[in-house]
Formats: sequence, structure tokens, C-alpha cells
Amino acid sequence: MPSIGQGRRVQLDRYNAYREYCKFPRVERFEQITSDPVIREGLRELYGDVDNIEFYVGLFAEDRRPNSVLPSMVGRLVGLHAFSQLMTNPLVSPAIYEHPDTFTEVGRRTIATTTSLEQLLNRNLPPRSRRYEAKLTHHSWARK
Repeated sequence: MPSIGQGRRVQLDRYNAYREYCKFPRVERFEQITSDPVIREGLRELYGDVDNIEFYVGLFAEDRRPNSVLPSMVGRLVGLHAFSQLMTNPLVSPAIYEHPDTFTEVGRRTIATTTSLEQLLNRNLPPRSRRYEAKLTHHSWARK
């Protein structure tokens, strides 16, 4: 609720506008947002028209993508943010990353051989603690 209130105060654009910003087509029907009839009816009752749906409400009303824990637009926004910030991180600057004082030989080797989020997560847990499986897919996901 605080996020929705703040969005209203700053006149955050509507859900459909953000779909366009993210290169998704505008939705024209509530059924394009969610397959859940209860959520659809709630949206219809509150907003009347899909173009009135607020950003945060639409964002979290969306069905999740197949084999994912995230709806499509959340996934797109996370990806856009992550990749837009990646190259501005000072650690990836050759002047810093390749400088011999930035990482030890072990540190450079660890970075070079890390191939998954799961490795990164488990490497940063206390010694002898439980190891975790870390995936960005639903547990029932299967490659099709």
C-alpha cells in the first residue's frame, strides 16, 4: 500500500505505459494480465478498464512466466536494471579489475571459475552451514 500511495503522489505512469517502455504490447483485456478469475474480477471492479491499472498493481497481478518465479514484466525490469548497472560498476573497469592489487590470485581464479548464482550464494555462507540450491526457475521446471 505505501508503494501504491507513493506512486500516486509522484504520478507514476500506469501499468500499460510501463509495458510499452519494456517493449511488451499493451494489454487490452484483464485476461491478458492474469488467468486467476478472482484477481481479474478484483482488477475489473477496482479499475474498470485495463488502462487505469496502476503500475505496482499490474506488475504483481501478472501471471508468472512458465517455469519461472517471476511475472514477465518483473523479469524484464530486473534484467534491464541489472545489465544497465553492470558496466558502470567500477570493478569491471580494466584499470581496476586488471590491477594486481584489486584481487589476489585466488580471488581472480574464483571469479573466473564461478559459473552460477548457486556457487556465489554458497561460497558466501558461513563455513559448515547448510548449502542451498539457487535457481531462477520453479522447482518443477523442465526443459522443453
